[in-house]
Amino acid sequence: MINVKSLLNTLYYKWNTYVFYIPCKRENTEDSVIIIKNIISLKLRIKSFTLEKYEKSLGRIIKQENISEIKKLILFAHPNNAKSSFLVSSNRIHEDKSLLPDWWQNEKTKEIKIVFANVCFGATILKRKMWSTIFPNWISYKNHLTLYVGSSKSRTIWREVYNKIIDKIIEMNDVLAIKHMFYSIYNEKIANIYENYDPQKGDSLTMMYLVKSKKLLTTSES
Repeated sequence: MINVKSLLNTLYYKWNTYVFYIPCKRENTEDSVIIIKNIISLKLRIKSFTLEKYEKSLGRIIKQENISEIKKLILFAHPNNAKSSFLVSSNRIHEDKSLLPDWWQNEKTKEIKIVFANVCFGATILKRKMWSTIFPNWISYKNHLTLYVGSSKSRTIWREVYNKIIDKIIEMNDVLAIKHMFYSIYNEKIANIYENYDPQKGDSLTMMYLVKSKKLLTTSES
């Protein structure tokens, strides 16, 4: 029997879930945020936005993209050097900007329920007191993140991992429960690689980085 209330809840959060990609491209390097963006295949009604250059406020983006409200935010970005905020490319050459908490403050973001920050040292950023009001409930990572995407198999694995992670963020509202569901997603992929191990397709690196990502997971509640 279909749980209508649960279905409507999922549809509501799917409609109000936004994926923000914030690359900060360095000269002669391929930005990892763009690599992930190209791997992920977002489902219908999950909206995304790529912030390639600094904007003075989120409000301009909200107006431009006709965003009604943001209930759940999925963020792919980089930390600034101080690990206090998120880095974004400036309009000036060789100068970068940080997106501080006041940048995110807007009428459309005042009731964000959950943030997933796929950001190196994202937990270090979000544990700071200045973020506690704007992003009180979050899931992120405690240290530097790495992924291997040098083979079609590895890209498929990471695509499936991220797509399942996004699904769980939409479906669930408790950060600890989501974290444990992430553990299950990582464990499933690690087991699949182990059962079908092929060193020629970069399985050792893929498995190593999945294990590392799982170990680095943390939340606002843990």
